[in-house]
Amino acid sequence: MPKLKVQNAGKFTGEYDMAELPYSTEEWHQIKTHTGLRPADFEDAIAAGDADVFAALAWVTLVRAGFQHRETWAAIAPLDPYGDLIFDLSDAEAAEQDPQRAAPQPGTAEPPPANDESEKPTGDDSKVSLALLENDLPATGTQP
Repeated sequence: MPKLKVQNAGKFTGEYDMAELPYSTEEWHQIKTHTGLRPADFEDAIAAGDADVFAALAWVTLVRAGFQHRETWAAIAPLDPYGDLIFDLSDAEAAEQDPQRAAPQPGTAEPPPANDESEKPTGDDSKVSLALLENDLPATGTQP
């Protein structure tokens, strides 16, 4: 599961499992109220490196981790979304490359080991600052 690492945020500082879709109606309402982003805007906002979308992703993750709505927005507001919010996408990348590698097999709690060790992310290569995330995403709204 992808992780979100929050830095320089007092009691919010830590590593969390990323909140995944679907988001609830209340979560989308909060995101729209605080950032102006609608669900249809998310993909373009990520591709554009929009700081609001990163704050929204962090907010949903932290609220689902048990923090209160208002205090979470207040904690995110002063953060640098390109330095204090870091995604570790290594599990998501592994699933894209080989879905069987990321899926638990019957009778096991851990994903099966990769056949080719060179495909495994190592060190900080699998950790992506949100500033770099936009460079890894395909352009949206384009025809092949």
